[in-house]
Amino acid sequence: QWPTIMLCATTLPITGALTDESTGIQEAINIILEPIFGNLPVGVFIAAVFIVAAILTNFANNVTVGIILISIFYSFAIDLGLNPAAMVVLISIAVHFAYLTPVAAPPAALLYSNTEWVNSKDILKYGLPVFVVCVVVVMLVGIPLSSIVF
Repeated sequence: QWPTIMLCATTLPITGALTDESTGIQEAINIILEPIFGNLPVGVFIAAVFIVAAILTNFANNVTVGIILISIFYSFAIDLGLNPAAMVVLISIAVHFAYLTPVAAPPAALLYSNTEWVNSKDILKYGLPVFVVCVVVVMLVGIPLSSIVF
């Protein structure tokens, strides 16, 4: 697990810079994202962030994507009047749907490397529909449940 640990260790200082007010990075990101997400209804905003997290994590390490997205959308959620804890939970769930590519997460790499049990085509053939179902179920259940719980 050392590559994942090192990736997180190098990402944490970057996310610290993203959230530090003295750098101005968070304010710049909010200015850039405001036209895209600012006029969306709250449910659509949460769904968009959730879908972006779920898709991005299949092309980059899920832990790293989660750390970066949480640090970006945490303050953006506060600006929109959303509960940031609910956003953190939903993003954390979304980044764990990472198994469509080998780089997504260590378990995905193990899955792709085990060619005796399953081949890459079967992973995509069965994994993509499961991925879509997971995203839809969490959007239909997670978004309403997070508004009740948080």
